[in-house]
Amino acid sequence: MTDITELFISKNIGSGLAVLILASLNIMYPSLQKKLYISINYWISFSSGIALGYVFLYMLPKLSDFTIQIIQQSPAGSWEFINYRIYLFVLIGLVIYFVVDWYSKAEYKDRKIIRLFNYAAFCFYSIILGYILADIPRPGILPIILVAMVLGVHFFGINHQLFQWNYLIFTRYLRWLLALSIFVGWLYGIFTELPKEFVMTTTAFLSGAMIANVMFEELSKHRPTLKPFITGVLAMTVVAAVMRSLPKIIY
Repeated sequence: MTDITELFISKNIGSGLAVLILASLNIMYPSLQKKLYISINYWISFSSGIALGYVFLYMLPKLSDFTIQIIQQSPAGSWEFINYRIYLFVLIGLVIYFVVDWYSKAEYKDRKIIRLFNYAAFCFYSIILGYILADIPRPGILPIILVAMVLGVHFFGINHQLFQWNYLIFTRYLRWLLALSIFVGWLYGIFTELPKEFVMTTTAFLSGAMIANVMFEELSKHRPTLKPFITGVLAMTVVAAVMRSLPKIIY
């Protein structure tokens, strides 16, 4: 068995266990909500800090990497605006999330449809995160543990938000769909490879939506407690620094 094969198997086992834990956290959230009721505000504030750090220290640098690749591969004399199209998709994602969020709060006759669109968006987001978890380009089990911890706290905040929107829908259906979504994304990442342009565009679109979600929902409406929020930001900063210090896997 070659070193690459052993690495592939160990990564799949590690990421598979991480996916099972994350899926279980989604399913168990209603119970966690009751057990952590007294300290729930601190955990949500910590999650908000993690989410903000995740956007600025992972997603946006990833988009910068994508843009550099596009510029390097673009033909001479190409329209410069097109070379930066990734950020256009970030803006589109942000605007669409804002519009959906606005209509979901307004007296709109099809508000339920808007909310279902929001639920579907979070399920799709979970699929993409599962796909990312299956293909972490760093060696060893440490990166998987760090990413799983960050995503676990991040999902806690998302689950809280969805639970607050409609606890009956979340408890009966949505928590199971979120768990299934991350598992499907992981399986897809293990056995197939999405087109690079699709991954770039999707990541950009979701980045815009996540920036809007963090700013409009987690920071503006929740008003996080300062100390756990700052702790979350610092924790994500440490994780990002450690991840960036590890060598990339080259097959």
